[in-house]
Amino acid sequence: MYFPIGWPRQLRPLNAEENWLQISSNRERIFLGLLSARHFSIWYCKPAVQIILYTRDSESLKEYGENELFIWRPDSSMVAICTSKGYILFFKISLDKTKHPCAVYTTFEQRKHLQETSVEDEHIPALVVSPSGSTQIPGNVKCIECIKDELLICTGYGLLQRLRWDGLLNGEFTVTLAHVPFSTDLENSGAAQLSDPDVYITHLEYDSLLHGFLIVLSNGKAAYLTSSSVKFDPGQMQAVWAPDLHDAVSCGVNHKYLLMAFGCENGEGIVYCLDEMTGALQISSRLVVPTRDFPDARHVCGSAEMLKWTPDGRVLIMTWQHGGFGLWSVFGSLLLCSLTFDHSSNHKLFSNPNSRIKSLEWSCEGYHLWIINDDEQTTNEESGKSNLSLQVLSFVKSASNSNCGTTNQGQILLQGEDRLYLSVDEFSSKNWHSQVEHGELISAFGGRHWTVLPIPEAYLTHNFPIRYSAVDSNGKCVAVAGKTGLAHFALNSRRWKLFGNENQEREVVVSGGLTWWKEFICAACYNIPEQRDEIRFYTRETKLDNTFSEVVKVPFQLLLLNTFKDLLVVLCLDAHIMLLKMERKKNKGSYATVITTKIQEVPIGNFVPQPLLVTWVAMTPFRTETASVKIPQQTEFEAESILLNVAGKLLMFQRDRSGMQLKSQTEDKPLPFCAPVMVASSVENMWSMCATNSKKDTRYICDALWLGCGAFGIKVWLPLPHSEDSKAHSFMSKRIMLPIKVDLYPLAILFEAGVILGTISDAVTYKTSGDQFHDSWPYLALERTSQIFLHHVLRQLLRRNLGVHALQLAFSYQSLPYFPHVLELLLHEVLEEEATSKDPTPDPLLPRVVAFIQEFPEFHHETIVHCARKTEVALWPHLFAVVGNPKDLFEDCLLNKKLQTGSSYLIILQNLEKPMVSRQHATLLLDAALESCEWELARDLVRFLKAIDPSEAESPHSPRTRVGSLCIYGASLMGPSSLSSPKEGGSFIFNPSIRAKSDAERKDKKEKVKHTLSCDNIKVPKKQANQTIPQKSEEINSEKLFIDVILNRHARHLLSSYRLYDLACFAANLDDYQLIGWLKREKLRAARVDDFITAINKLHQDFCWPLPLPPLTSVNLSRLSLDSLSPGSTPASSAPSTVTKDETIIKPPDKLDIPLKRYDTSPGSPHSANIQLLPQKSQECSSYANTEISEISDLDGAQDALMYSDMDSNLLHNLSQQLANKGPPESEHQLRFLLQVVQEAGCLEWALILSILLRDITAVVRTVNLASLPDTTTDIVLRMRNGLQKLEEWSQDNCPGYKAVCTAIQNQILRLNGMLISKERPRTRNSSSNSQISLPSPTTPTENITKPFERDCSTEEVEEKETEPEEDTENQSRDCVIS
Repeated sequence: MYFPIGWPRQLRPLNAEENWLQISSNRERIFLGLLSARHFSIWYCKPAVQIILYTRDSESLKEYGENELFIWRPDSSMVAICTSKGYILFFKISLDKTKHPCAVYTTFEQRKHLQETSVEDEHIPALVVSPSGSTQIPGNVKCIECIKDELLICTGYGLLQRLRWDGLLNGEFTVTLAHVPFSTDLENSGAAQLSDPDVYITHLEYDSLLHGFLIVLSNGKAAYLTSSSVKFDPGQMQAVWAPDLHDAVSCGVNHKYLLMAFGCENGEGIVYCLDEMTGALQISSRLVVPTRDFPDARHVCGSAEMLKWTPDGRVLIMTWQHGGFGLWSVFGSLLLCSLTFDHSSNHKLFSNPNSRIKSLEWSCEGYHLWIINDDEQTTNEESGKSNLSLQVLSFVKSASNSNCGTTNQGQILLQGEDRLYLSVDEFSSKNWHSQVEHGELISAFGGRHWTVLPIPEAYLTHNFPIRYSAVDSNGKCVAVAGKTGLAHFALNSRRWKLFGNENQEREVVVSGGLTWWKEFICAACYNIPEQRDEIRFYTRETKLDNTFSEVVKVPFQLLLLNTFKDLLVVLCLDAHIMLLKMERKKNKGSYATVITTKIQEVPIGNFVPQPLLVTWVAMTPFRTETASVKIPQQTEFEAESILLNVAGKLLMFQRDRSGMQLKSQTEDKPLPFCAPVMVASSVENMWSMCATNSKKDTRYICDALWLGCGAFGIKVWLPLPHSEDSKAHSFMSKRIMLPIKVDLYPLAILFEAGVILGTISDAVTYKTSGDQFHDSWPYLALERTSQIFLHHVLRQLLRRNLGVHALQLAFSYQSLPYFPHVLELLLHEVLEEEATSKDPTPDPLLPRVVAFIQEFPEFHHETIVHCARKTEVALWPHLFAVVGNPKDLFEDCLLNKKLQTGSSYLIILQNLEKPMVSRQHATLLLDAALESCEWELARDLVRFLKAIDPSEAESPHSPRTRVGSLCIYGASLMGPSSLSSPKEGGSFIFNPSIRAKSDAERKDKKEKVKHTLSCDNIKVPKKQANQTIPQKSEEINSEKLFIDVILNRHARHLLSSYRLYDLACFAANLDDYQLIGWLKREKLRAARVDDFITAINKLHQDFCWPLPLPPLTSVNLSRLSLDSLSPGSTPASSAPSTVTKDETIIKPPDKLDIPLKRYDTSPGSPHSANIQLLPQKSQECSSYANTEISEISDLDGAQDALMYSDMDSNLLHNLSQQLANKGPPESEHQLRFLLQVVQEAGCLEWALILSILLRDITAVVRTVNLASLPDTTTDIVLRMRNGLQKLEEWSQDNCPGYKAVCTAIQNQILRLNGMLISKERPRTRNSSSNSQISLPSPTTPTENITKPFERDCSTEEVEEKETEPEEDTENQSRDCVIS
């Protein structure tokens, strides 16, 4: 295919102010002629330079009239110019031998003088134009066409006259249009002559392969004019009407596909083909601009003035009367439309409605489009003449246009005039699996990044244009062939290899294509010195020279070649196909050669009208299989058929496996081929992947034949294999043709990835300083596009009740990362089609699609909810009537632990049900999210519940209102959580709100709320003040209490289960959750620790904290802390200041309720390893704490000196193991922060456990000091003492590493015993005194925590009672300072 690229080049001919009328090229498209009313100019295509400018004098203009149109002679030796007075002027073109070759070329004022050597190297000829004669044609010339050595002239009198190039009229072959019979087919069905004798031909085009003319009449009708004789005798002429065409204005013929295109006044185009049976014209495709993208295109564009096919007949360009153009493929696929470009930049050629293309022409190989652009808005006010400019637009085309050996590759290869564009680096067929692992496959399929390979200038100078290019199967080597010779490039070494001998390069012309086989280049060539056709093999391992090549002589010209495994398929001009077997053989030298053996020759002359019409040839293992023919297992993947694309018709020649042929077969004689079968029509491209080692579940795609059919999309000839145990019926087909609609033009297919690759030209507007031309034109950039095809194939199979094959096909692609998206696309497209259909669907496909998706339970719920979220709400009833009630689907998600999917269903319930129903389901989902540690989802659900207005809880559903809330609160619920699970290595984040607010702030807020609600200054009726405002406040408070009860209940569950890590993540991810305040209230209930051993083991598991190693020596390390041994140790009270980017650490709050005092922690500081508990109010407690810590510090210092004096290698090894077994740094930071939190909250049991876990003796001492405060109950001290004793017993048998820690804290156990004794004495005295007075015994703290979960459903009064003791507790806890 063809794609424009870059900015157009603007050329300035001599006498640029002239009104240029026409541009046309010669047969080789090397020279281009420009015609104006007075001038005739000839340009060279590469480089684009003007060679000559011929100007008619005033006498000639007066006698013959001004120029109107011209035509080239086939051998480029003459041109014929038609004038306004009915004359035809003949001019002879010859080489100018008298002047220097660069004389005319260097007369341009805008171009610098070039040296003679450079001009000679570019082979720009010097031409001279001289008058040769003239002839007058009565009735004026309306159009002219060249037939071999004669001119066919259509006049205004309705005559078709034959004129020789010497000016003599051949009156014997003059045809009167009124005498020609017109019919609907060539069988003369209803033949009749024209009723209007004044009708004449306005446009005419001739094609030798069609053996006829395309004509457009002055009344708007069009026809195909042909003759039964070769010389077009007047008595044997007949015409066939183009059906359904009454407003034709232009025409264009395609010689490669035998198509006839007509442009209409409504801006559309119709392409016809010739029926081989009846000779009638049939509509092949319509060239229509899509109304969904351009609803007013018919009024904006105007009539289709001009139609031009590319030189190879693959693309048609159509221009409109009011400006702009469109590109269509041969069978009607829209490639480009200039209406899509940016209109704001006033692009002359593409967007401006007042700009029109007067004439255009394709240059050599279609790399350039020469355009005469007429802009009426840029009229020169002084001279009054239109400012017409000549532009050249560059194109790149697919390598498969002319080379069928590149269609089965997984890469896109585009070739331009001087470079190649390759898309192999991102997603070659061998490395796409690795990209899937990183989730980058889909993004790699699109973009504007290409591997650009500039072709060496040394090769292009003599061999422009590039005719063929090919890439190997690995995408690592590329070969090109120009006018002569060839060259190849290796991506690994980034080097080109050219012929070292220029004579060898100029002796060979690649005429039939080239392809790669292993490391060899196979080229169909013509040897100029020996005048013969050859097949040459060049290896990439050696230098490019005929010495290292293998030559195979063939008797006829080669047209096409392709490879299949070790077979080379060659199409010859004599309508024969040769099959050659290739064998790699190691030569005596260091390089390998190819040995070829001709094994078969297949004649196709009886089935193909002309070998030149064959655009593609390939050998495949496919067959139109029937039950009666069984292929042997050893020949299952052998060459079974030959595929030919003959003018868009796909013919299959299969091997004859009848009984007679099998009996006569020998090993040396292969089976012959039977008569062809037409597989499909309107075929542009073909792809196949014949994998011999493919698994059974991938055979569907690998053994399928993919056909690109232009506007009809892609057709897949899919196999339907049956299992060995099942008995297939004889009437069941083994293959089926499935149509697929695509939104791009396919250039390559990645079969294993399930992706179709394509390319588009995207217009980009750039603003350049001082360059008005580039500012007014868009830059066309090549962009890769892709589309998933799997859901289209599945849909077609389900539509045909082939669900078993659809399941097998889907199972083979289930491992793809975007397979859920495939199911979603399948459901969405079927839903949109059936739900929006005006008429009822007799056989709905949606139930079958839903049943198909249910076969994948892991994707079932996600597919449905994602499809619903991307579909209009009006279509939801149609969807859920088939898939089921969304409530049931929500419950299934909860049972299957698919909470993220359940959150999406919650948004659907929000739009379909009452707010009360969505609140109930949100509560269930919140409980499940909390239990599954989905913290981000839980946070979003809490916001969702708070956003529900209590006054609308029972109100009926309002779709408009609910959709609004969906947009506000549903966005965070839809996507997956970005916070990884803590069990998978993710860390938790603590917000600054994790700290409890001061009681003073709480009291101030409560007072403000009470003052606001009961303000005496606001004069409101008593009834309204008592009912309206307080009722609203009570509803809000009740909702908040309801949410707090759920959160507090789960927090109690976590803490009572010793899941301190989960509790920290829970508090960090919930907005404004006061963890410290909650811990203060729960320190006598859920925060109590009855089993120290279980709690420590749980902390080791959750924080990935290793157990301590047992000591290797007898040295007493009981009072030595690991933190004091590490030179870079951090004090227990200090929090980490920096963290890595990927780690999420618990960060200490900016403000602490308990003041923090720091000491210098440098290695030489006396406070480097000491943490002191300083009093804030009580001096007595302060002295006691300081004394204890000082004694411990001195004892540690003495033991450190003893240890370092007697340290040996074993002890150093033990210490290094202890330091290495300390655990991850982030876990240590988290544990120390939690230690600070629980100490501030007064949860001394947890503080003691964390201190022991960190093996921080100083933190243990600090915790025991806090236990000595008066507000610490006896039960807390008792549990601390019992826990330490059980830990010591447990370490004896289960964890010897904790022995040293237990030994170091023996004094603290004794202190706890002393605290218990001191606390029991006052209780005994009080009990004796209370018994004498007979007062009721107070409620012990243990009675308040017997049933902690019963307090979850308490009212506000109970909450206020719970918060009353908190004030005293916090006031007492402020007596100590942690630093």
